[in-house]
Amino acid sequence: MAREIPEGSVEIQTGLWLYTTTFTIGNVTYEQRQLFSSEGYCFYDKTAEVYREDENGDLYLVPDNEVLPTERTYMQWASLGLATDITNYVSVPVDPSYEIVSKPTNTETA
Repeated sequence: MAREIPEGSVEIQTGLWLYTTTFTIGNVTYEQRQLFSSEGYCFYDKTAEVYREDENGDLYLVPDNEVLPTERTYMQWASLGLATDITNYVSVPVDPSYEIVSKPTNTETA
């Protein structure tokens, strides 16, 4: 089944769409933002830390330039926090070896 990208979404990278709505609590207006990927794409948070285990079983932080694609966590849908920077997300074509943790399930209509 293809995924639904809400009408009014904006493509911010190839295969990555941003949908924004506003809501008001009291007299304060907020933006709710959601990310969707096109069919055949997914995305990851480039600021997410990746750890590996050394020969002693201790975890260490992997430098960004050494992270393998299969060590990242990928998404096809995300609801962002109010202060989340959308430039932290990178769109990539789906690979069968990727772990995709969130998948929308409707039809694509962007």
